[in-house]
Amino acid sequence: MELSQPKAEVKEFKFFNSISRKWIEFSAKHSEPTLDIGAASGVTTVLALEAGAIVIANDSNKKLLDQLSYFIPHQNLKNLTLYPGKFPDEISFKENSLGSIHIADSLEETSKAELASLFECLYSWLKPSGRLYIALPHVENYENYLAKFHVIEKSSNGLIAEKKLS
Repeated sequence: MELSQPKAEVKEFKFFNSISRKWIEFSAKHSEPTLDIGAASGVTTVLALEAGAIVIANDSNKKLLDQLSYFIPHQNLKNLTLYPGKFPDEISFKENSLGSIHIADSLEETSKAELASLFECLYSWLKPSGRLYIALPHVENYENYLAKFHVIEKSSNGLIAEKKLS
């Protein structure tokens, strides 16, 4: 009989966004893969892996993702997939394949014309009742695109929304 390791607690960081913390906690409790869009240096990815999540780290900068893999403890590498590419143009997932999606600082450069199709992709990729975590200020700029989601929490740090069942 194999004993499972207890999941790690989410570490404290002064700059850490509460929405990102909740994404880590949610992802660690679920067996579905989660997508970290705009992973960059990988702070949230590393913490999610330490907590027991299965993470797909995405960033348009492949060098950052390659560097990220050096900071992952060997035992956590099996739960990490690096997926370089510009979001949303260069990445794609099967419909209903992700348990949650985390976005930090990746929407601010997206044009209004692109936002509708971007949120359609996010909706499509999430499993029923999957969660979307947007960890950035001014989430009111994105509320018009969340019709297919139920907003669970909204704050100055971002929002959490759940995919509505069709």
